[in-house]
Amino acid sequence: MARRQRHGRPVSDRFLAPGLVFLALVVGAFVSSLVYRWTGPGTPERKPAAAARGAGAGAPEAAPAIDRGRIRVEVLNATRIPGLADRMTEFLRARGFDVVSYDNAAARVDSSRVVDRVGNAAFAREVALALPGTEIRRQLSEDRFVDVTVVVGADYPRYLGGESASQPGAPASPGRGLLARLRSALGL
Repeated sequence: MARRQRHGRPVSDRFLAPGLVFLALVVGAFVSSLVYRWTGPGTPERKPAAAARGAGAGAPEAAPAIDRGRIRVEVLNATRIPGLADRMTEFLRARGFDVVSYDNAAARVDSSRVVDRVGNAAFAREVALALPGTEIRRQLSEDRFVDVTVVVGADYPRYLGGESASQPGAPASPGRGLLARLRSALGL
């Protein structure tokens, strides 16, 4: 027989009502998070002023802004200039891109290019906006964990200025990218 409390109710009944309230709160929070995820903060229901701005007569609809920090970029140096991939990495990071790796390319090229690796042309175009006049190519790759590859060619002075990264034949500074990132992160 169940133990009885002083007022005649079983002890298990004492926890039933608060337990049901707690369960209802958890389910309510879960449902509201799903609704928020589906409708999000950028939908017209939640931001009517944003929808009204683009609704003028004859006004072109504004393209959605791309968060450059979400674009994973790889930089490949396709020249004989040591340190050029590092310089391009810093150039792109200063413009908000998430450069996840840089290295030397297997072959040399004259013209720099932006390569779409995942089939997201908008990401490739956004990177190309930072490198005006750069050709965009589509070369899907499942073994690379990047969205876009920037291949830096002999035309690099268009983007990085006229001086070379270092003189040909001079030793490269492999740790410079890491130090620059640490200084940037620490605000130095």
